Formats: sequence, C-alpha cells, structure tokens
Amino acid sequence: MKLSKSKTTLISVFIILLLVSTSSFGIPKIQNVSDTISILYDSSDDIAKYTAKKSFTIIERYGYQSVEINPIHSLSDFEKTIATNPYILILVFHGDSKGIEIGSKKIDWEKFSNILKNIRTKNIIIESCSSDEVRKSMSEDKYDYLHTVSSKIDAKIAIYDTVMAVANILKQNIDFTLKDIADDLFSWVLTRISSNYWDYMLRVIEPIDPLALDIPDTSGLNGPIGFFVDLIFDGLIFHGHTSLIDGFSFTETIALAGENSLFPSVVDLALDFNWGAKYIGGNLLVFAGFALPAKETTMLQHEHWL
Repeated sequence: MKLSKSKTTLISVFIILLLVSTSSFGIPKIQNVSDTISILYDSSDDIAKYTAKKSFTIIERYGYQSVEINPIHSLSDFEKTIATNPYILILVFHGDSKGIEIGSKKIDWEKFSNILKNIRTKNIIIESCSSDEVRKSMSEDKYDYLHTVSSKIDAKIAIYDTVMAVANILKQNIDFTLKDIADDLFSWVLTRISSNYWDYMLRVIEPIDPLALDIPDTSGLNGPIGFFVDLIFDGLIFHGHTSLIDGFSFTETIALAGENSLFPSVVDLALDFNWGAKYIGGNLLVFAGFALPAKETTMLQHEHWL
C-alpha cells in the first residue's frame, strides 16, 4: 500500500519524537505533592526566558491553571523556589557536559543532583543541554518521571520537548480532566511540528538557538586574524570553557614584569598582557591587549559570529 505524502510526514514526526535527543525514565504516576507545575529559568538569559515563557503560555492555554513561572537570579533563589515541592518541576537553564549554569554560577552535575535530592518532587524536567549527565548521580527509584537532554538542544525544540514531557505525565493521571489536557498538549506539538516540518528537522540536527554554545576546534578564519582567534579558542578550552552561555565573560592577565613575569628576570617590559572573550546575543567578542599601571590599550579584537 502506498502512503500519501501527508501520512508519510505524520509517521515521520512520530518517529522523530521518539528519536529526538532527549531521554526520560520512570513511569509517571498520580500527583502526590501538590498540583503546581513550576517553571524555573535563568533570569539573565533571553533564550532561557523565551523557552520558559512559551512553555508556560502553552500549558496554561490548554487548561492547566496551576502553573507558575519563576525567574531565577542566584543559587539560593533556586533552592528556595524548588523547596515548594511542586507536582512537576521544569528547569530551563544553560548546561554542558560539566554542569548547569544557575545565577551565573556553574554547578557540576553531581552537586546539582544533591540539591534536587532535598525536595519531594517526583516529576522533574531538565531542559538543559547535556542534562543526561545528572542521571549518573541520581536514583531512578526516587522519581516517577525524570526527563533530561542527551546533548545540545535548540530553544524551540526545548519548548516542544517540555510540552510533550508534561503531557506524558498528565496522561498517566487518574483525573480525566488532566488526561484531556494531555491530549490537547500532544495535539498542539504534533500540529506545530507537522506545519513547520523542515524547520523542526534542521533544529534537531543542528540547533539554531541552543541552550549552550560549544567552542569549535577552529574559527575557520584565514590569515593573522584566524591565528589570533584560534589562540583565544585554545586558551578558553585550556581554562575549561568548552561551551559558552549568553552573557559569558572571561579575562586573564599575564604578567610581563616582576616575580610572576612570563619572561626571564632580565626582561622587564613593565606591562601586563590581557586577553579574553565575551559572548553576548550570539556574538563572540575576543580581544587581547597590553595594560599599563592605570591604563589599558587594546591592541587587537575581533567580533566573531558562531
């Protein structure tokens, strides 16, 4: 039997939903803490804010009234908010293989899992790049539903992913009203994906607005500027910054004089060498320069779009 194009597309969507780079474990059960769905996001990041607010709007639009959204400014703010023990906890923060960024502070996944162990919430959705890493130090038996991301994820895909995860949890509830809401949420995701199929595919394969930025091995630039940018990349990776989030800033000062000088004591340049990088709004600005005691002169800088 030959399938029509629309049916083929629909089947493809279902397959992609199963294969998208996210994972979850546990069987959803009925709520046992509260009925609140709480969405937390990094208040300083526009991508996380957009993802969280869009997810909030969709969940509320389709009938789930007890849903709240919480901008997070610090780690203590985060711990205080999750202590309310919501029915479903949704976390939208930047992450990478080493940890999660909360309030401009990088928390390794093991420490993050210990923070989550202090709450009674049984349904947790972590929409952060590489959040699968947290499962290495979390007990499967403690949770009814734990949803994580295996690698890098696009912000728009994270919205679909969040809504689908919430629908999966609500679908297993004994309340038929919640089951109906789950069906509506499933329908919304499938409709959006089928109407923007190629955009969805491209974002799954290569995130356009990722919740993390991986530093490439090379800049792809030629000549002296390429050599300069590649050195900056190497320096960032050397210091453990393999991926960046919006608002990232790093500066290092290398002494060229005195006992901490990079050069032998016979060489006294009476200068410091500064280099660093800033990642803001999709632009990576790399720079280097020489600093006098009370004045800095930047010798070279380059704004690079990644």
